Amino acid sequence: MVYDFGGGTFDVSILDIDEDNITVIATNGNHKLGGYDIDREIFKWVKESAEEAGFDIENDVKAMQSLMIQAEKAKRELSFEDETTITVYIRGEEFSVTLDREYFEEEFVDGIIGRTLSTMQNAMDDAGLKYDDIDKIILVGGSTRIPKVREEIERVTGIKPSAEVHPDEAVAIGAAFHAVDVARQKADGNFDSDIQTTDSEKSFAIDKDSLPVLEKSYTFRDVTSHGIGIVVDGGDRLINSVIMDKNTPIPAQIVCDEYQTSVPYQEAIFLQVTQGEDEDLQYTMIIGEAELKLRPREYLVQLRIIVTCDSNAIIHVHAIDFDKGFDECEGTPLGRSEERRVG
Repeated sequence: MVYDFGGGTFDVSILDIDEDNITVIATNGNHKLGGYDIDREIFKWVKESAEEAGFDIENDVKAMQSLMIQAEKAKRELSFEDETTITVYIRGEEFSVTLDREYFEEEFVDGIIGRTLSTMQNAMDDAGLKYDDIDKIILVGGSTRIPKVREEIERVTGIKPSAEVHPDEAVAIGAAFHAVDVARQKADGNFDSDIQTTDSEKSFAIDKDSLPVLEKSYTFRDVTSHGIGIVVDGGDRLINSVIMDKNTPIPAQIVCDEYQTSVPYQEAIFLQVTQGEDEDLQYTMIIGEAELKLRPREYLVQLRIIVTCDSNAIIHVHAIDFDKGFDECEGTPLGRSEERRVG
């Protein structure tokens, strides 16, 4: 398990690693949860304390900015010290408050860690595994330096997290390994990518002898981290209709679903591509939009939506009018309702 708790996001991935392959079994995360949320909790607490002491910090922009910096500094210090003092100057007057680790963990950290543990359990459920099946938990991201994070992971899983990889450098190290691997493939003429390159990039020569020699090379197999779908008419409200499920191995070829227009003689559809698994749109994200013109017909037009994900994890979405053929999806099992309407 890779437990990645950074400044602005949180992710968990379950990997199966053998001698030659690294396969992602499941991944889960929250792109709006990170160490910055802890900073903001400290910020609010100090701000309220200052206001109770009679300081008008709200109208001092420099003091507010300084306090945000001091909040992050306090979080870092409490990863190693039992207490810290936060000092901020408000309109030239000094205001100080002491924060100890126990209060810090109970008031500002426990709730956020609980949310990461819930996400971690969701990843395990998606993988169909129990914690007894996990051999190692690797911590990534600066927020994993907080002792309470490590303690809670061990309490829940029964596994002491590994500190063998530098949490602040792990992502950069992985990116460097990937860059070397891609450069070597390009030098050998074996790199296959769907990303368009410029003429200068195509002609760029790689000195293979100058590349670092990796002790071990793995074949990496990834999965989609979110469900991909479209917005459809659910009757009394618009809903998210997932077409490509989360944790689908990539590259993922043709994945299809069937829909129909809302009314006869409809001249266009407004296609909104979603990222997320929940039917409720407030828990999903719109990642692409397009208006597609239709030839008006007196009946409801049947449509097929095709989603693919290439080797670079780039999503491609196509809409096909049934009257014009849909050979791309022949033989693909659907098993979904044909009564959902695209507005």
